[in-house]
Amino acid sequence: MDEVNWLEYGLESISDLKIIMKGSIESNESDKIGVVSLIYASSDVDKIKEIYDEVTEKDPESYYMIYGINLDQRLDSQMHYPSIAIERSDLE
Repeated sequence: MDEVNWLEYGLESISDLKIIMKGSIESNESDKIGVVSLIYASSDVDKIKEIYDEVTEKDPESYYMIYGINLDQRLDSQMHYPSIAIERSDLE
């Protein structure tokens, strides 16, 4: 199976809305914590590209992903639904 470029897939998908998610590692007093956040939503693909470029330039340590989603749809029924995996090794 060919590797899928998920950023292009999210941008080019025919969907009601595009979202940008952020995966990051944060430290508290005694531990590291993996955090996944929804940071932006728009139906304007050009605006999504602009915001994505801005946040990835300002914060290269975090992982950003773009998804195309439809309103009134169970997201976990999509081939690749909005999620970011943070593994134990990321927290060490």
